[in-house]
Amino acid sequence: LTSEQQAILAAPSGKLTLRYGIRLEAGEESEDIVGNILVYPAGSEESAYQAVSVSVAEPVANATISSGPDQVLSGTVIKPQSENVKVSWFVSSGKVTNRRAKETKWEPQSAGTQTVIMTARGMRSGSFALKAVDVTVE
Repeated sequence: LTSEQQAILAAPSGKLTLRYGIRLEAGEESEDIVGNILVYPAGSEESAYQAVSVSVAEPVANATISSGPDQVLSGTVIKPQSENVKVSWFVSSGKVTNRRAKETKWEPQSAGTQTVIMTARGMRSGSFALKAVDVTVE
């Protein structure tokens, strides 16, 4: 670290945000990935943070469900420390009633194998978790 970066970390509420960018290339295709790395001083509350985790309660992985409008999406977020967490739901087809709720409803649009993904992000720590399950819609 530079002396300026070390001075920032030495401040009572100091932290560094390091922005990065990576370009992955394969033949004619390329994908840009950007993000932040948060650096906290040793001994700070944030340096002891542990990542959040999620589990999908409904639908159960590999279950068969109907195509009706009231399919339940529910999950659990485990927060090792006290921080606000942002929850999101993503589905491979259909409409989710409230994408930001831990429990909501889903209306699948097509039959066949569908993927349901639940994510959670710690608002202070920036930790991220996701869980995906596949279900069969009849």
